[in-house]
Amino acid sequence: MEEKNYRVLRIEEQLYGCEELPEGQPVLCDVLLEAADGTQRVLPYPDAELTRLDINEGSTVTLRDHRLTKAAHKVYFTRHGETVWNVENKICGMTDSPLTEKGRAQARELGEKLRTSGLRIDEILYSPCPRRRHRPGHCGGHRHSCPV
Repeated sequence: MEEKNYRVLRIEEQLYGCEELPEGQPVLCDVLLEAADGTQRVLPYPDAELTRLDINEGSTVTLRDHRLTKAAHKVYFTRHGETVWNVENKICGMTDSPLTEKGRAQARELGEKLRTSGLRIDEILYSPCPRRRHRPGHCGGHRHSCPV
């Protein structure tokens, strides 16, 4: 009963030639799925079920026991790394206080964890404060392929 999330890359109706489908037989589509690790698979699936579930190209889906469901979106929160003012026990608010070496190491560590986690990150939202956007798109030297 393995459960895995995929992104739907393509949906194509299977070709039936000139033959008519027998009464009650569903029209099948080939659904091309891609996992976070880049592996792909094709899953034949009834067109009416894809419509009912509102699954389209670009949707994130969960596959469990050969059945698709629309995946719930997950939101992850993180904070900026340690700043000079954190060390001095000052409240930063919107004032720009640069990251310490430890704060930069924390950002690199977070980037490495994200890179190796297998998570598919679709978007990164962050404050305009420089300390909060310290390399958000390429923490740890890894460039995420998502809007920042």
